[in-house]
Formats: sequence, C-alpha cells, structure tokens
Amino acid sequence: MEYYHSFIAATYNPISNRPLHNSQSSITFLQFSPNTLFLAAVSLDTSITLHVQDEQKSHIYHNHGHCMNDFSSITAILFTEDRHTNKQRLFSCNSDGYLIEYCIDPLRQYPFIIQSQMNLVEYPSYVSSLVLYSIDKTTDYLLCSINNGRIKFFDINSKKCRHTVQAIDHSFPQIKVWLNDCEDILNRSYLVYRTSNKIGVMKLPGTGHSNEYDMILAHPTGVRLVDVTSCHNLLISCGEKDNCIFLWKFNRISMEKRLENQPIESNLEVKQFQSLFYYIQLQDASNLTIEQFISLPLIIDFTRALGIYISEGQIQELYDEQCFKKNILDPNQIKIDFHETTRIFYNHFANNTDQMSIDDIVKSVFDEYKVSMNAKINIQSLAQTLMTNGEKMTIG
Repeated sequence: MEYYHSFIAATYNPISNRPLHNSQSSITFLQFSPNTLFLAAVSLDTSITLHVQDEQKSHIYHNHGHCMNDFSSITAILFTEDRHTNKQRLFSCNSDGYLIEYCIDPLRQYPFIIQSQMNLVEYPSYVSSLVLYSIDKTTDYLLCSINNGRIKFFDINSKKCRHTVQAIDHSFPQIKVWLNDCEDILNRSYLVYRTSNKIGVMKLPGTGHSNEYDMILAHPTGVRLVDVTSCHNLLISCGEKDNCIFLWKFNRISMEKRLENQPIESNLEVKQFQSLFYYIQLQDASNLTIEQFISLPLIIDFTRALGIYISEGQIQELYDEQCFKKNILDPNQIKIDFHETTRIFYNHFANNTDQMSIDDIVKSVFDEYKVSMNAKINIQSLAQTLMTNGEKMTIG
C-alpha cells in the first residue's frame, strides 16, 4: 500500500500522521497547482485524486475528489494557471491519446469531474509529457511530447494543434521549457528533453531541421530525471542505475552559430521526393503543366505515394495548422513549394507509428465485434471501423 505524508522541510518529520492519499497502487505523478491551493496525485489504477488546501492551515490538504480514467493509464499531467483569470487548470493525457481537462472549483460547489476531453493523437500514439509554453506572452500552448518523437503545440483556448515538429526518432519521457535568456524569450527559448539514456536541447518553436537540436549520451545505463536553471546555461541530470548526478554547461553561442543560415535540406531521398512532387501534379489529365508550387491537399497524394496512408483526423489537423499559420481559411487556396512539402511530410507523417496491416485491421474488427450468435451487428459502426482502420493501412 502506497501513501505519502506532509513533512517539515527542516526536520523531515511528518506534519500530520494522517496520510493524504491511500491507494492500493503506486503513485505515478504528483503535482501542485501554481497557486499551491491544490495537489493532484495519479496512481497506477488509472485514478487521479485532487486535494485542496485548508483555509486556515496551509500545510493541511483535504481530499477534494477522486476521478477514474476508465481503463486507460494516465501518461502525463500538468497544472497551469490562466494568465487572465488566474483560474487553476488541470490537464492529463492517457494511453489512448486523449487530452483531458478537469473541473477545478476552490469553493467546492462543483465536484471534481472531467470537464472536457478530446482525441489529441491517434492510437497507438500517446502523450508522454506536458509543459506550458508561450511565444508572445498572450497565447498559452501545451507542448505535448508524443511517444514517436514529435512535439505538438496545442492552443489551450482554441483547443487546436497549431504546430507540429519531428525532433528525433525517439520518445521523450520528460520535457521542460528552458528560458535560457529571460530578456529574449522569443529567440532564446529551448526545449530540454531526455530519452532513455541521453539528454538534449531543441530550439523553440522549431522547424524539424537537424541543426536545431543537440544531444549527448548522459548516462549509458539510463536517465531518470533532467532539470534546468531558468535564465542560466546549466542543466542537471540524474542516472537510472549509475548513482550519478551530473551538471552540464550549455554553450549557447555554439548553438546559435549552428542555427545561423542553416540550409533548407532534408536527410531523406531528395531526388525521389522531387520526382513525386512533380508526378502528383500530373494525375489530373487536364493538367499539362508542372509548377513549383502545389495546393496543400495534394500532400495527401504525396504521402500515399510514399506508402503512408493518413487518417481524416490527421488531414484535418494539418489543414487547421496551415490555415492558422498562413491566415487563410480555405486549405485549397494554400500553395506550398517542394521544400515546404518535404518539411510537412517529415514533421507530420514520416516514421508514422499509426500504420496498420491487413491482419491488424481484421483482428481489430473481430475483437470489437465478438458477440453471441443471436446478437445483431451494427452495420454503420462496423463500416466506420473499417473506414477508420483502412485509412491507416500500409500496402504490403
């Protein structure tokens, strides 16, 4: 049985001998709200418990509510504060790729329940870490680290993804926004991350170019934690099994030189990509000209020609991002050149982990529709399942 107490920092003696939380499973996440009025605890049994601070004694917290997350495990949580209303907001992500926001009421007039949820990434992808980031100090983004190495910038208020970047081909169990220079947040903000045995930094917001990030083998036996000092150039890492804590000095000048005049190039097969870029323009028999730009929807044919079939959800997310960036309402009016096409493909669809084989599709259908002999199959639901999974199918 797992539990935790409140402690006095000077003596490490429990402030109260009554545990704040009592669960049959281990605690996986523990986080205070920015104003310290709330404390969230996540356990392996997929539940999240919220504690609220006592009105008289700041070191006492009371159980405010308990919320189960069905059968999906929680993979990340984040407490934030609305910059305009100072309202405390609690988010979590689960192993099915959903982003969940909870109802937080300090007056206890409303119960601790799920307020909203949306499918942020498609299964089997999921969010492994969440941090808050703001480019202009007016719009707050949730930076979501996906287990396939992508970083998504999710606008909290519009509830839409505004930017996607493929950093590396590894998952990020932990990410942190690093304000390396507090006087120049826009140009000198980085993302610090750890993989299984490395730590690294990436320039924000990022385009996916290899010059924008750097990694070092920090602990060969594994990295457990990484942290940074705000407005300074120091990082700290803790090993998984080597019992070592290392301090690292980040050479910002060297990193900025790498970023200067970085060439627009791709580490993919450029010649093959160029051929496909021109080929997809000739699919329309009435089109007898080859242009240096294509309309955004043709990126779908481009990815299919490379053996990747993207879902309707992925297409819509791409349209939302590009329409937002270019301030154009109709995606058909957006024109992209070859370099932008390859950049979109690399950041959004390359190394796609959402592909399904024919065997996977058949198995998923039978798993979902294992019913008794007398039961009726919902044809519309079955058709929708086939269409959704079919979009993820890779040609064998």
